[in-house]
Amino acid sequence: AMKLVRYNEPGRIVPRTTGNWMEDLFSEFFDSSIDRFVSSGIYPKVDIEENEKDYIFKVEVPGVKKEDVNVEIDDRVLTISGEKKEVVEEKEKNVFRKESYSGTFSRSFTLPEHVTSEQAEAKCEDGILFLKIPKSNDKVKKKIKIK
Repeated sequence: AMKLVRYNEPGRIVPRTTGNWMEDLFSEFFDSSIDRFVSSGIYPKVDIEENEKDYIFKVEVPGVKKEDVNVEIDDRVLTISGEKKEVVEEKEKNVFRKESYSGTFSRSFTLPEHVTSEQAEAKCEDGILFLKIPKSNDKVKKKIKIK
């Protein structure tokens, strides 16, 4: 039997679009557009930069209050989630078209092995969530003694 094993280039940040590794593998391989898999709901766009010291994430969260956004790092998986709450309007209005959206969102990324999540920083301003996750200086290299 053949086994399909996903290769992650070392130091690469891998988006996790569906939570299903098989779907993520095929979506990454065949189509870089996430929109094909997410036809409805809120799916914030993310820019990821890297410099010598940090990984920097810029997440579009327009209309979302900072207290409605959660950022977690669990076993190298960065998850950005939250909720854009619906603005309750007057019931007397005759809405012709509504393109604004409300609801929950979540994005997850597998981080490279060498990050210092304890020193990560986050701030939210003007509808952009900024995350700075420092790279770890101590790239653990362990020599194993052969007995």
